[in-house]
Amino acid sequence: MVDEIRLEIRGLRELVDKVNDPSLTAGPVRQFFERAGSGVAGAVRERTPVDTGRLRNSVTHEVDSSGQRARVGTNVSYARAVEFGTRPHWPPLGALQPWARRHGFPSGQRGAWLVARTIAARGTRGAHMFREGLGASVGLITGLVADLGRDIERRWRT
Repeated sequence: MVDEIRLEIRGLRELVDKVNDPSLTAGPVRQFFERAGSGVAGAVRERTPVDTGRLRNSVTHEVDSSGQRARVGTNVSYARAVEFGTRPHWPPLGALQPWARRHGFPSGQRGAWLVARTIAARGTRGAHMFREGLGASVGLITGLVADLGRDIERRWRT
């Protein structure tokens, strides 16, 4: 009868040190998030409704300082309303006047009032450009994960 089984893995300490070495993974991981963030931002831009182009042009991405997270977003205040839509409400007429004019409604407050009345009755539909842009990017991200694995493996061998 054997009371003890010993298993020795030669080179385990070196392997653990190599796996924990940020120089192996930090560059490829940051590059993965940069590419993924850029790809998702592009897909969101393609799906963003355009009136003046301000919202579409504001969609951007950033990789955080750790290099382990990417954010895609915008600093335009009305982006949330465009993404998710709104419940019925009375929007300010002054904000609607330029929009109504660009879209062929009667000039002045009358055109804005017609649009505001519809929004007050129905709200607005969401465009879901962020959700759909992320969904459309799944294939890209899957490919980038494979590239990430290959990049780390190449570094591992050196």
